[in-house]
Amino acid sequence: MSIETSGIELHFPPGQQYNCTVCGKCCRADWRIKVHPDKAESMSKLKSFQRVEKEGYKPIVVVDEQPLLTRREDKACHFLGEDDLCEIHGEAGLHAKPAPCKLYPFQMVSTPDGYFVSLAFTCPAVITGVGDTLESHAQELKETIALAPHFFPPDLKANPSVTLTTDCKVGWEAYREWEESALQELSESRSPVASLLSLAAGIARTASENIPLTEVDRTSDRTVMAQEQLQSLLPFFTVMTIATIEQKSDLEKRQALTASLMNGEPHYSERLEADFPATGPRKPLDMMTRSVLQRYLHQQFWGKRLITGPTLLTRVLYLAAGVESALCYLQAKKELTSTLHFSLDLVEWSFHYLENDVLLHHELLLPMFEEWEKDIVNFCHAVNQT
Repeated sequence: MSIETSGIELHFPPGQQYNCTVCGKCCRADWRIKVHPDKAESMSKLKSFQRVEKEGYKPIVVVDEQPLLTRREDKACHFLGEDDLCEIHGEAGLHAKPAPCKLYPFQMVSTPDGYFVSLAFTCPAVITGVGDTLESHAQELKETIALAPHFFPPDLKANPSVTLTTDCKVGWEAYREWEESALQELSESRSPVASLLSLAAGIARTASENIPLTEVDRTSDRTVMAQEQLQSLLPFFTVMTIATIEQKSDLEKRQALTASLMNGEPHYSERLEADFPATGPRKPLDMMTRSVLQRYLHQQFWGKRLITGPTLLTRVLYLAAGVESALCYLQAKKELTSTLHFSLDLVEWSFHYLENDVLLHHELLLPMFEEWEKDIVNFCHAVNQT
């Protein structure tokens, strides 16, 4: 099968390597895997699909007119074989699988310069960063894009501007120039969350004072004041994030939990299977954990995932509180397990929380950070008036 890919341009983050290690963890995660109707029909003709049906299961169900993969009682995909390999892939090849399965752990954002690629850190092979260069996966990714026009419309025109705040946009080239300096700051920082707040303060000043984004002095008194304002509110938004994820479906319990945590009271966490310690100052990150986190943040910016909406400032604030809450969980887990040094398993566990719980529950969390955006922009405007 010949697949036309010549018009697809991909950009990969430097220094990252990846090869699938066939651990099967992505096929055991309880994710909603959407299947295009045409793909669902072709999959239904495969022997592996018919085998699942004979066992009494429906491999695909339609919810709100959208076909979705179903799962076993243990949350694993019905097509995950005993060898941790995909039976659909084994029977009919890579392109027989649903597009999300083919893409994982790669994520792509369309821009005026082409697609920018990043990786999901829920994958342990991504965290360890071993394998071939990402460029070695280029042809496979281009073919996936070409065969999934419902995910990657070929006639889609990327937005030539970036929305910084509700009332402020900048051109693409100005954003790219700013992003380069932001990546440099993140790579040199010993406190990644503090750097995110510093970047957020600069964005807020641009929006409130009509300063070009690339000309904001992040060491000036006004920027430092804005950063200090954000830092003072970070514990509250971190607690709100934790309470929202712990009590997704019960607003009353969520509010009570927020109050308890803000008062320094411990609570039982189902995620920890123990009392969550009272929130307080975190211990410094070990060098390896900080290195992994810096790579993750680099890909959030490099992969253009923070410009996908609603605004850059909201997404940076969202990310800062999400990372801070993940590090709180990581510290609590290390204390509960008496782990003194770097632990790949615990870092992987905390990224699973960050990417699968925090960042995927945007319908619950984003409104909170949109309000935080308004507050910091208004704060910067008030400072500018004095």
